[in-house]
Formats: sequence, structure tokens, C-alpha cells
Amino acid sequence: MSNEQAELRHHARVMLWDRDVGDELFRLASDRAFQGGAVPDSQRMDAFKQFYQAWREGVSTRGAPLFTDAALFSALPGPDNVPRQVLMLADFAGFPLDQAAEIMGIDRAAAEKALAVGRSLNRLDPAMGCKALIIEDEFLIAEELSALAKRAGIAEVYLARTVDQAIQLAQDHLPDIIFADFRLKDGETGVEAIEPLRELTGAPVGFVTAYPHSVLKHSVIPPDFLIQKPFRPEAVTAIIGHWLVEKEMD
Repeated sequence: MSNEQAELRHHARVMLWDRDVGDELFRLASDRAFQGGAVPDSQRMDAFKQFYQAWREGVSTRGAPLFTDAALFSALPGPDNVPRQVLMLADFAGFPLDQAAEIMGIDRAAAEKALAVGRSLNRLDPAMGCKALIIEDEFLIAEELSALAKRAGIAEVYLARTVDQAIQLAQDHLPDIIFADFRLKDGETGVEAIEPLRELTGAPVGFVTAYPHSVLKHSVIPPDFLIQKPFRPEAVTAIIGHWLVEKEMD
């Protein structure tokens, strides 16, 4: 699997809030567009275009159905929320706006408008009282993530340096979203915490890592989302809103 395929599979999982449905749509898109072969790294935008085309066809009632599994079809939301799609392509996936527009099949002016709308709808109201847990043993990184989370509308942020501290804080506060450094300095990893934290809180758990493609291709326990170091502020804001605002609206 190429880096681009690993990233696209992750994008599918994030956008559909479900690893199984995301993986199936990714597989079908890859089979149709690339005959199951690897996607060259130079074709990142083309890969995303093919994915969104397969998604649109997957929910279409015209022509031969893309999916034969009725349960999968019923679980698949449409990609018709253009502001959210452009927001996640531009802010989370990091595509320039021109490329995000091309992926969505719209012009730049429409993409600019959609991005502005998406950002306005994606912000949490602090009055919602959402809580975040950050597992990070580098103080400056933890503080930066904490500041970004609060700017995105998170009301309370809890910081943990170890897996044990994280589990205790999760038990005490039941966070709504969790960021976990993939590698901690004492030899622990976010992988060791991800499943206990999911079971305990039901919250999405994401890795923060400088090696995103390695994690996406080789992690035994896949994250619900992934933030690359050094992280872009808009990516952190986008993923928080995607999980805590958009998932409730869709």
C-alpha cells in the first residue's frame, strides 16, 4: 500500500466516522480507479477525486449500484455536505483550495464560500462543556495542543504524561475527544492506551505523530484520526469540530 493509499483509507474512515464502512468504500474506489494497484505518491489529488466519485456513485439511485451490501448502503451518508467536505479537504487533509475545489467538482469561488461556511459551522460552543484529554510528555507540544483545543471551543482540557495518568483522568472526567502522542519518552505509546480509553469513554482517540504514513500503514490498532507533527492549527480545529459538531448533525 502506497503512502497515498494509506492516507486516503484514513480519510475515508474519518469522513464516515466508521472504519469498516470507510475501508469498504476505499477498497471499492481503489478497485475501480486503480485496479487494486498502488497509487503513486504523485497522484494524491487524483486518488481523492476517484474516492469522492465512488462515494457519489455509491449513494446514487441511478444506474447499476456500486454496493451490493444493503447494510453498507444504508450506513453510507451522502457526500452532499459540500462545506464539510471542502473544510476537511482543505484544513484537515491540507489540500490547496484549488485542488479541494477540483476534487469536489466545483469552482474556486464556490469552494471559498463553502470553506467559510464549513469553518463557521464547525466551531464548538464552549457552553456545550466538551472536554479533551491530551496524552503528551513534551510540555510545549501539550500546551500548544491545549490552546488549540480551547480555541476550537473545548471547555476543559486535561493533560497526561503517561498512559496510567491518561486512564485515571479519563475515568475521572470522561473526555469527549482524546489526542495521544504515538511515542512517549518512557517507552510507552499511545497504542497502549487507545483501546482502554475507547472502551472507557466511547470518545474518538487520535494519534499525534511525526511519522503519519508509517503509523497509518503499520499500526495494529488504527486511530480514529491522526494529526501530523508539526501540526497545523486548522487541522486540529477541523478534526475537533468534525467529531464533536458534524457527527451530531449528520
